[in-house]
Amino acid sequence: MSTMKIAVHGKNFAPEFDDAIKHILARIQALDPAPIVEINFKRVLDERMSRAKDWRPFETSYELKGYDLLVAIGGDGTVLEAAIYVRDTEIPVLGVNTGRLGFLSNVGTEEIDLAMDAVAAGKV
Repeated sequence: MSTMKIAVHGKNFAPEFDDAIKHILARIQALDPAPIVEINFKRVLDERMSRAKDWRPFETSYELKGYDLLVAIGGDGTVLEAAIYVRDTEIPVLGVNTGRLGFLSNVGTEEIDLAMDAVAAGKV
């Protein structure tokens, strides 16, 4: 399996999602040893867990050039924000729902392994 270049965007999340977020971040890092994370979400992660401490932050869509995937962790609003980052690219967005009902962020935290396996297999 070749290494992917993955960026992560997200919003603050309820404490009950801490373990799921740690798992998601571990799966991302298994596919990309050096993922990047949107600067504001990095601050959230740095305050709550150490998983993304060494990940480089990004602030602009220009910094996503050459990336294979943007993982949006949050709700539909987070997916829409992620779409703004990738609007002029062909980078797909994988929305992981940590909010209420999600129509755009339709991968639940319990489905992350299936989704990341599909990403790794090139099916997303």
